[in-house]
Amino acid sequence: MDHEILTNELDEKTKSLIEKVEKMENEINEKDEEIRKLKDELEFLKGVISGKNRKIFGVSSEQVDANQLSLFNEAEKFSDSKVEEPTLEEITYKRAKKSNYTGKKDNLANLERVVIEHKLEGDDLNCKECGEELVEIGVKSKKEIIRYVPAKLIVEEHVIYSYACKSCEKETGESNIISAEAPQTIFIIVWLLMN
Repeated sequence: MDHEILTNELDEKTKSLIEKVEKMENEINEKDEEIRKLKDELEFLKGVISGKNRKIFGVSSEQVDANQLSLFNEAEKFSDSKVEEPTLEEITYKRAKKSNYTGKKDNLANLERVVIEHKLEGDDLNCKECGEELVEIGVKSKKEIIRYVPAKLIVEEHVIYSYACKSCEKETGESNIISAEAPQTIFIIVWLLMN
């Protein structure tokens, strides 16, 4: 009895193992078929790409006739080889030196010059944050304005000074920088009107 039960159990286990093996073999065959199809598709696509590359980069159908190159040799063909070659003339010239003209500065050097300094005065010289007196730290910019006075031109050189509060700088680490007012030129006014 035990023997029969054992053989039945073995038969069932063997059957299930055989079924699993057959199932795996089927899966392997399906995968092999899928791999073969993908390889075929890959070969086809490689062929398409190489065909396109040949079409784009390959030898074109336009070919030059060997006799066509002789078109450009007509002058040599019909020229007399006994005629002497013309002598070459050598032309020399002396280049003019560059002028010393440097632009606007050069033109304004000989004009009368008036220096107008723009500095802060009175209450403007005190810091708006802490009230301490501002210290002059340098010139912000220089602006040259050409004034036409009948019969002469005058260059007004506007020097605009900048000021900083040293006590605010010590306390906060940021400089409170103020510059004196500068006159507006016509170019700035025109630019503002246009915008």
